[in-house]
Amino acid sequence: MNVVIREARREDLRAIRRLMEAEPGFWQRDWSDATLAKGIETAGDLALVWEDDAAIAGFVCAHDLGFRAYLSELVVAQGQEVGAGSLPMSYYSDASWAPGPAKRYAAQARVPGKGRRGP
Repeated sequence: MNVVIREARREDLRAIRRLMEAEPGFWQRDWSDATLAKGIETAGDLALVWEDDAAIAGFVCAHDLGFRAYLSELVVAQGQEVGAGSLPMSYYSDASWAPGPAKRYAAQARVPGKGRRGP
């Protein structure tokens, strides 16, 4: 198993959208590929994909506004392990890079099939 976390790229849009559409109620009818592209673009290096054997198995997108940061999207393929200490959550909860609010909101992320998590 070859697992990689890397910045999301424009060419990932189709795979990210399929991942979002696979989770019932996640993809919103008024969203488009342009909506997803803008989210990735505005997130800069805080839009990441989780590749498992070169297939995208997760997507996380955060926005740092300087004084406050938030986790805008987190979706992981059905059957993938997600939680504190696992990929991709370990990346977002690592204090070495994240501002305080990003860590707090990452801990409250929605995990498909498990509702909300966090304090």
